[in-house]
Amino acid sequence: MSVVRKLAENRVAIIVVAVAVFLASAYMHDPSTPVPLGNWGLKYSDIVYGVFYPVYERGERWFKPEDFYAFRFNYMSAECPKPYVSYRFEYPPVIGAMWYVSTCTGFHTARLSLREANYKEFLDYTARIHYCVQAAFIGIFYFTLIHYLSRLVPSRRRLLLFLVLPSLAMYLVYNWDVIASCFAVIGLYEYFKRKYFRSGLFMGLSIATKIVTLGLAAWLLVELLLGDNRRSAVRYVLGAGLVLTVFFAPLAMFAWEGLIAFVQHHATWYCENCFTMVFVRDIHSEQHRYAYLGFLLLTWLFLLQTRARATRESEKLYWVLSLYSLIVFNYVFSPQMMLMLSPVSVLVLDAVLLKLYTIADASNAAIIALFFLDSEVRRLLGLQPKFNPWTLDSPVQWFAMTRNVALVLIMVYLGLTIVLRHVEDRGKV
Repeated sequence: MSVVRKLAENRVAIIVVAVAVFLASAYMHDPSTPVPLGNWGLKYSDIVYGVFYPVYERGERWFKPEDFYAFRFNYMSAECPKPYVSYRFEYPPVIGAMWYVSTCTGFHTARLSLREANYKEFLDYTARIHYCVQAAFIGIFYFTLIHYLSRLVPSRRRLLLFLVLPSLAMYLVYNWDVIASCFAVIGLYEYFKRKYFRSGLFMGLSIATKIVTLGLAAWLLVELLLGDNRRSAVRYVLGAGLVLTVFFAPLAMFAWEGLIAFVQHHATWYCENCFTMVFVRDIHSEQHRYAYLGFLLLTWLFLLQTRARATRESEKLYWVLSLYSLIVFNYVFSPQMMLMLSPVSVLVLDAVLLKLYTIADASNAAIIALFFLDSEVRRLLGLQPKFNPWTLDSPVQWFAMTRNVALVLIMVYLGLTIVLRHVEDRGKV
């Protein structure tokens, strides 16, 4: 028996690996620890450097600049600013709620601990507390995800594969995608148990954490409707609708400007690591958004046209395709979004496709690892040494495109599998 198989069958060993991955990611991105290998890409996180410092150090995203200066000059006593209200916040409201808790906790703790400190010292102290609170939130959802995924996967080896995929450690305590994954997996688990109201609740929470899990959530509803299970579909919609109302209605009522800014941010973002960069090199072109809608429409037409005649063996393949459709073809495919694909992938894909997915995941991990080293990598490869990791002439984007092509190949293979199974099934009749 191989070492990997022995490790996978040992429950304690899996727990140890899971804890090690979390601690490695938390340590790596902790703003108070050294920069790993001198590579800023291994230190960077959206939690701290992508949002916190731009908002509170550079004064970006504030609706009223005077509010930022008022906070900066009265930082030891000012009220804790609210995302969506005081400044633009690009993430959905579940993350916004956690963000408000962690930043306010950080500010309050800094005021109690630092009697005399300049604004930079105050911010650095707050950033560390904020990061630790967010790491605690992420850790809770991460281990909850592992618990429910272990109940769904056909073997522990697949669970082990999920844990050792490079992108997990790289992006776990970096952004909040693992939280959306956790809610989606619980939603799938409840769906299996025929607890459709609870399934809807958790799928709604997933959408309120990261909008792109809407693909999987919508497909589960389609399954219920195609199965002529209208009552169950109503319960599912009520569960999801309740959660989405609870989280989005307050924004619509009390932070309308922030809600509009949230929508505009995502509707106007550039092509970030997107698949369509192969066809349109200008990353700011609107054609990327049109292409996304086109690919999305084609994928869902295929899903809807084939599902009624699909075999039971193909049911889970539709989960993968529905989830992938909103992410793989998206004009914004940030590397941390792989964490929303991995649980369903290890649950459904066969051994061959899992190898291809592992290649995609490793390429995805390389994106941030090389991002801030773009000039150095270009120089090593004999290219013009410039810093532009966003365009296709960059080695960073070569890895992003390797990931994208691998995932598209998985989608094509699954689509062909569905068609071939249908043909075989019709031939038996």
